[in-house]
Amino acid sequence: MHPFDVAYQLMRKSHPSLLRESTNILLNMSHVLVEQGQYEEALKYCNRAKQILEELNDLRQLEMAHCLHNIGSCYRGLRKYREALHYYEQALNTKRVCLPKIHVHIGETVNSIGIVHLMTKDTCLPEDHSNIANVLHNIADVYQTKSQHEKAFNHYHLALAMKKKCFPSDHPAIATTLNSISTVLSVKGEKVKALELRLQALKMRERVLPFDHSDLAISFSSAGHKYEAMDENQLALEYFEKAWKIRAKLFPEDDPARKRSERHVVQVDCQMTFYRCCSV
Repeated sequence: MHPFDVAYQLMRKSHPSLLRESTNILLNMSHVLVEQGQYEEALKYCNRAKQILEELNDLRQLEMAHCLHNIGSCYRGLRKYREALHYYEQALNTKRVCLPKIHVHIGETVNSIGIVHLMTKDTCLPEDHSNIANVLHNIADVYQTKSQHEKAFNHYHLALAMKKKCFPSDHPAIATTLNSISTVLSVKGEKVKALELRLQALKMRERVLPFDHSDLAISFSSAGHKYEAMDENQLALEYFEKAWKIRAKLFPEDDPARKRSERHVVQVDCQMTFYRCCSV
């Protein structure tokens, strides 16, 4: 008998107040079995935990949400994707009652829903599919602020895959996620790939936005910084000047963004002049 089984039996025979705690053991057992690929056996433990929680009339608590999520994972492992989505969505709804809007446990379930859709290559997406993509992007942002770059990278890619299903190819939402992936790649030292994605996002925005849109100024400035980091000062200057021209048209002289763009232009221009003088 597995040690978890022994612990579970002891708790069931002890004081009734420990009945709720026994569900944690059952869920831990199911998690181990899922990791081992024993999905049918894991599902039995999940259903047992769910039955206990239902007997306790504990339908809106986090334990039930975890239980529903685990059941979804069992069905996903069994490739029963319709059932997996059903339980993941129930888990998500329960977690939204118990937890803040942006929480790692909500992110886990949203992530799982996204994975199932990608695995089944759904063309008929749920109504809130774009919302799921946005939540994934937001969760990636949280990971990025915590310097958990690999997790951020993975969530941005999931968000990107969903957005490509939901939106036209030039949609600004896709460009936003490309820029975010570019930022992660920069942190990881992959400057060339980061620049490629940044320019790809910029081309998207140029196709759908007016030539003097403030978002284009942000994209031009970002590209300028990428080139500057690669010591491509001539190209950096070109993009900084594009950003400055837009901001000079849109904003007054004392606007911080306009001043910042002007400072970038002057700084790179001075660097280039200095290098030319040194090479003489």
